[in-house]
Amino acid sequence: INAEYGEQAHSPMEPLPVMKSQRSFLEDREAKRRKSETTTPTAMDPAMDPTARPLPDGITAAHVAELQAVAKTCLQNAYCPYSNFSVGAAVLAENGQVFGGCNVENACYGLTLCAERVALSNMCSAGQTKPRALLCMTKLTELKWACGACLSFVLEFGEEIVMFSSNYNMDRVGWRTVREQMPYAFSKATLESATAQQ
Repeated sequence: INAEYGEQAHSPMEPLPVMKSQRSFLEDREAKRRKSETTTPTAMDPAMDPTARPLPDGITAAHVAELQAVAKTCLQNAYCPYSNFSVGAAVLAENGQVFGGCNVENACYGLTLCAERVALSNMCSAGQTKPRALLCMTKLTELKWACGACLSFVLEFGEEIVMFSSNYNMDRVGWRTVREQMPYAFSKATLESATAQQ
């Protein structure tokens, strides 16, 4: 017995006892996991399903088709020797031009560039700084969305930019605005608001 703390001493070779509260938590978690495996998933509310929404104002089916085509072409050029996860992206600028990009990985992983940021950088290099929509695509059949870093990068250019995701077959596409995906993220608008209150 540990006289100072009133606890049972344990050999380093013996596992520590599981506290009652911890045991309850683990049992509850396991019960929820088993229930989820036997529960039939319900259909997503159409209002929440990004693939069931009508196209946003000012974006046409022709725009989406062009974004898909450019993203798919760029995806073929992805440099991803470490993850083998190719991503292509395309951004629609305010003047109607479309700019593409692919992910470019680096042995120093933190230096890797995502396709979305490459596409936006290409847009800026051409003198355009007002994107209307951005589409990303992978080789998977399901939709994959931009990462948090890319969403924060997109927020620099506007709060209501439309973020599309397309599957590789180009027969499934969905969208959300960048702010819908990152509702509480810090952005240029946050900084401007804080400055105005000083």
